[in-house]
Amino acid sequence: MVEAKFNLKIEKLRCDNGGEYVSKDFRLFCEQKGIRLQYTVAYNPEQNGTAERFNRTIMEKARCLILDSGLEKELWGEAVRTSVYLINRTETRVLENHKTPAEVWNNEKPNLEKIKLFGCNA
Repeated sequence: MVEAKFNLKIEKLRCDNGGEYVSKDFRLFCEQKGIRLQYTVAYNPEQNGTAERFNRTIMEKARCLILDSGLEKELWGEAVRTSVYLINRTETRVLENHKTPAEVWNNEKPNLEKIKLFGCNA
């Protein structure tokens, strides 16, 4: 999907030794696509620091959404999904002209009119 949209080739994928990344099917898929897998050492998240930090940011935002809304922890998955949704619509200095990830992906500014307070009655 990324390759087709941006006309780029994924050359390398760095991942931990999680079951989803070491499966025969996944390895075969990457081999067929010409993607080189680079595995990090077990229990050494520093080797994949950028991804680990991003995961932490997502979880911190989800925790804040749950606490601020007063909702039950059972809605954790929805809070995580909402965190990613919001991050993708937040400007970042990493991208040219401080665009949002959604803006780069869709080639237009995201519409924020339908964003509501997490946990409110829709």
